[in-house]
Amino acid sequence: MRIVATIEARLNSKRLPKKHLYKINGKLIINILIERLKKIKSLTKIVLSTTNNKIDDELVKIAKKNKIGFYRGSEDNVLERVTKSARKYSADAILQISGDCPLIDYSLVSYQIEMFKLNNPDVSTPYWFNFPGGVCAPIIKVSALQKSLKNSKTTSDYEHVTNYIFNNQKKFKILYFLATNSLKYPNIEFILDTYDDFLFLKKIMKFDIQNCFTTTQLIDICKKKRILRKKKIIRKNKDRKKFIINSL
Repeated sequence: MRIVATIEARLNSKRLPKKHLYKINGKLIINILIERLKKIKSLTKIVLSTTNNKIDDELVKIAKKNKIGFYRGSEDNVLERVTKSARKYSADAILQISGDCPLIDYSLVSYQIEMFKLNNPDVSTPYWFNFPGGVCAPIIKVSALQKSLKNSKTTSDYEHVTNYIFNNQKKFKILYFLATNSLKYPNIEFILDTYDDFLFLKKIMKFDIQNCFTTTQLIDICKKKRILRKKKIIRKNKDRKKFIINSL
């Protein structure tokens, strides 16, 4: 099975413009993420999925320098952009990565990919309010992406890749990835959205010069050094039930 990591990134973010070009430990944020994804041996390809905007030429240069793939498409229709990124590189499924998640846990995702291949769902996703934010990501079959793109109707469906899937769960086989008790810290978030997030990540990463900390180590350093930045919980659809596999 060809599983391709698609990194959604653009440089004209309103809250923190050019955030992917910020540096920690002398490395660009986007390069920290790419470096971690390269540790996941079960990935067939890493693809930077960016926009046609002139400002994102810089991201394409970074992709080329890192010898990873890239695709340029619509800024607003992210679902289409990601789907076309997957099709360009003949993916069977994607690991849907936000460029805002530089500390993705390569060991956790490697295990998630194993479970995806074993259970063969349409989608494997971390269960809500379970893991710390930003350490793992959805794995989605390209057939599920195409089905979503064909049937999507709302702006939210196009802006958020999994929106149609989770609002139409009965149409898909979904595998929920649950955290063990030691990893169940849903109020901690390793996501870059604001400048305060950048300062938080910078404090964490000064203890991880080699860029190899797993979720367990990230949580431990937060607790030991009392570096805590809790996220605001936004409640999801109350109709979403807790289960491991939702079969058609």
